[in-house]
Amino acid sequence: ALREVPVHRPRAGEVRVRLLASPIDPMDQLILRGHYPLRPPLPAVPGAEGCVEIVEVGPDCGAWSVGDHALLPIRAGAWRSTWVCETEGLYRLPPGLDPVQASMLRVNGATALALVEGVSEGEWIVQSLGSGGVGQAVIQLARARGVRTASVVRGARWVEPLTRLGADRVVSADEQGFPQKLRHQLRDLDGPVVRALDGLGGDATASLARACGRGATIFHYGAMSKQGPHVGVADLIFRGVRLEGFWLYALNQARGPQREREALDTLCASPPRFAVDSRWPLAAWRDALARAAHPECRGRVVFAAEQIGTSERV
Repeated sequence: ALREVPVHRPRAGEVRVRLLASPIDPMDQLILRGHYPLRPPLPAVPGAEGCVEIVEVGPDCGAWSVGDHALLPIRAGAWRSTWVCETEGLYRLPPGLDPVQASMLRVNGATALALVEGVSEGEWIVQSLGSGGVGQAVIQLARARGVRTASVVRGARWVEPLTRLGADRVVSADEQGFPQKLRHQLRDLDGPVVRALDGLGGDATASLARACGRGATIFHYGAMSKQGPHVGVADLIFRGVRLEGFWLYALNQARGPQREREALDTLCASPPRFAVDSRWPLAAWRDALARAAHPECRGRVVFAAEQIGTSERV
């Protein structure tokens, strides 16, 4: 439901912010359905990540100023027009970044950056969800490092956009044709497949495993198929393929806030671009959620302010 609530003046260490942009991420849909392991106490405001503008500054807020743009902490409840929050956890954005694109850096961008770390120039990454927000960022971040990518997509409409982003191979395949088509497309690669990234689960994971080289690692970071990952015994035992779960929350907890800020610094220095399907006002949240779940959705659905970049209240 959409509700109006009073907003108090910022106290020490607090600022009032207004929402510039917040995407509807898979994490948001899982939280709304009660399927995410971290469940906020109800009533709660959804919105896993977002970009805001500072519109009022309380005492003792350091160098924060009205007009600054910032990324919210993850799961801060971004789907609201204006509110007061603590400055701790906010990440100051450099000037000039598109707020809609920047709003996807703290979850989608940071996940992609972590997933390409450790892969060397000339090696290959194969991924099962190349058209997703993480998949798009992986393509661009890998390209900048000389790492090659092969991305599986559902529908030929994604082949040209991902190729423009820098994908070396884009395999369009439905569930039935996935395993055979993937093996055919990847049989002549000029380097080893050392890592697979799986956001689907189910039999897609097994197909990725068969495409990997000996000793490769599969990082399973999502299950859009609503199935757990399936990997063949021969790949796990006789070819030494490893299957590991990836959760950005656990990584950030282990690394600490300084490492998280350093990752965001890296992303902001050369930010990846994300496909945006459509922008919606918060008042149209029902239609926005329906669009995000539609099979023809072509990119992220984003809640966005009508006047991005101004200091006017939404």
